[in-house]
Amino acid sequence: MIQPDGNEKKALEIYKELAAEAAEYEFRMRLLANKTDLRSIAIKGKLCEIEAKLLKKFKSQIEPADKDFLKGARQIRNKIMHANLSKLIKILENSEHALGEDMIRGYHIDSGQPFTKEQEKNNVFFSFLKLILGGGSKLIIEKLQNANNVLDELASLND
Repeated sequence: MIQPDGNEKKALEIYKELAAEAAEYEFRMRLLANKTDLRSIAIKGKLCEIEAKLLKKFKSQIEPADKDFLKGARQIRNKIMHANLSKLIKILENSEHALGEDMIRGYHIDSGQPFTKEQEKNNVFFSFLKLILGGGSKLIIEKLQNANNVLDELASLND
């Protein structure tokens, strides 16, 4: 069994929190589909398919910004659940949140040489550290919680 060190344990705890928010978002979307005429895809359907059909169903009742918001939340959920941290960072940076790319650098312990940009991008722990130190984890939680609020609003329209 892999025994994470102290820093890795802290990173795992934060990752668990992000994954829990991501899982809650998916579950709420599936619950909403289950409360509508989309029950047949609520369990086995791909999340993007459920999202598209829910947005079509509620198209006259949902603001365009909320549609984009839900799509972004689904993309964030996917990157978290598949631990695709470099793409997750890119999504955040493309939205409105710079993660201080030049402020956080990785170094090889043995040589003291800095990581290349490619090495930084391909190092799981470094990518996650950049995400945490850059405020990305708080932003992700906020985005997923706000997306859950949008789903709650849609659920109330369906009652």
